[in-house]
Amino acid sequence: MSSENKNGLWVTIKLARQLAKQIPQQHIAIISMYAHEVCAIRKELEDAGYVGFNVSTVDAFQGKEAGAVVVHCSAAVKGKSIPLASSRTCAVSTLL
Repeated sequence: MSSENKNGLWVTIKLARQLAKQIPQQHIAIISMYAHEVCAIRKELEDAGYVGFNVSTVDAFQGKEAGAVVVHCSAAVKGKSIPLASSRTCAVSTLL
């Protein structure tokens, strides 16, 4: 994960962990635009003992459903990912 996006990673992880207090991890999807971000999110969650989340890219998640979805958004600039709006990340949760 690029150093510019660590705040976004933290917000995404925190939101997913809060959702896991209310619904089972296997019903929560975390979606990111880029594979390297998916890897970083998975690693952070696994290091914290959370292994049931469905963490994938937008392309891999297409056509699937989840009870709650957290979307980690960033923009690519010259091969790097940066958070949207310079230092902010868009984390969205939808309960179905």
